[in-house]
Amino acid sequence: MPLLTLADTCRLYYQFNDSAKSKPVVVFLNGTTQTTKSWGMQAKDLQDHFRIILYDARGQGQSDLGVNDLTIDGHVHDLIQLLDYLDVNRSHLVGLSHGARVACEIGRIYPERTDKMILCGLGNKLGPRTSAILESWYHILKSSNLETLVWAMLPVVFGEPFLEKHKTILNDMVSAIVKLNQPEAVEMHLRSMAQYLSVPDILTENYHPTLIVTGEQDVIIQKDQSRILAQKLGAHLIQLKGVGHSPNIE
Repeated sequence: MPLLTLADTCRLYYQFNDSAKSKPVVVFLNGTTQTTKSWGMQAKDLQDHFRIILYDARGQGQSDLGVNDLTIDGHVHDLIQLLDYLDVNRSHLVGLSHGARVACEIGRIYPERTDKMILCGLGNKLGPRTSAILESWYHILKSSNLETLVWAMLPVVFGEPFLEKHKTILNDMVSAIVKLNQPEAVEMHLRSMAQYLSVPDILTENYHPTLIVTGEQDVIIQKDQSRILAQKLGAHLIQLKGVGHSPNIE
């Protein structure tokens, strides 16, 4: 199992399809409670055209939580360490929600390391509904267990078409998500995200070609905040019909 030991001894799990040095690199960044498996379809479809990096951020999947607090700067530094280790100087970034926020910050701080970006499920500011959702999830986890939290997350994270199509396997989905996550790590993510999900002011003329993808049925990120972010970044915005907060899976 490929693990990179970071400067603070936290181990980061990653996968790297490095079959052809001449191909550009695409990095996929997970949303909260998601793992490298969440990008399986995209990685498979693109593997003939790109070198693919999948990784679990600290506190996700097979990566350690570490001893430091989770911060946006910390997540950015972790990925830069991974890219340095893999000798990748420049890459395309594709992120969902939490992962999109990290990608957005890398584009701001390390423009020389960033090419094009796709940001899914991300808005300009953390709205009151999003704040309340994160707070409710935190209290569900604290007062019950991870399985109860994941059941509470499903109708918020996914759109109705996905839930209808997969209603017979929702139990299996919940079990898989619980198996791939540690309660203390999810708790830390929920506490930390409220501090860094809002996007700072960015000089649009210095930013990268960016596509922002939203779901028509996303109740976590308000549509007006995605539009504001697209305007701020000079990005193209598309909305997927019948999709919630997880277009990579839906």
